[in-house]
Amino acid sequence: MAIDINEEKQSLSIGHFLSLTSEGETQYRYQNFYIGETIYLNNNTEWYFFLPFGFSGVTVNMDGAGTDASLLLPNNAISRNWADQAVKERWIANVKVLLLNPDSTGTIGADNFGQLAEYYGQIASGAWGDTNLSLNINTILDSVGADFPQRRLTQELVGNLPTSSSVRLQ
Repeated sequence: MAIDINEEKQSLSIGHFLSLTSEGETQYRYQNFYIGETIYLNNNTEWYFFLPFGFSGVTVNMDGAGTDASLLLPNNAISRNWADQAVKERWIANVKVLLLNPDSTGTIGADNFGQLAEYYGQIASGAWGDTNLSLNINTILDSVGADFPQRRLTQELVGNLPTSSSVRLQ
């Protein structure tokens, strides 16, 4: 098989889209890839303003437990506007890690990105410095306590549950 070295190459990049939620209502949405632009996702129903931030620390264990992650933001009027409240009220952060086409702008359609990962966590603590602020995000999954946001398996949710360990399929 021959490879045409003159073939036009497409470059792809990774960007993060952050949603901050309090009491079930989305308070803020930011993206860290398209500088100075507001990006629309999901048929123009979700808009994301530009804010330079870093997202790191996510790993997943074989036992199903997630680990804490962190957001590193500039210490400016935008992030100071909500960061203290997010820590005090333990807001939920949702970060989508997207594979993006750097040539696309404005409304991002399904052909311009692919979702690599999505992380949900609760903002647990924060630290402020002269130039940046850091928010620690605890995972909402707890494989040991079976605490997947305060929900239990009940007959109303899943139907009849077995009462013994001897279950047979027919």
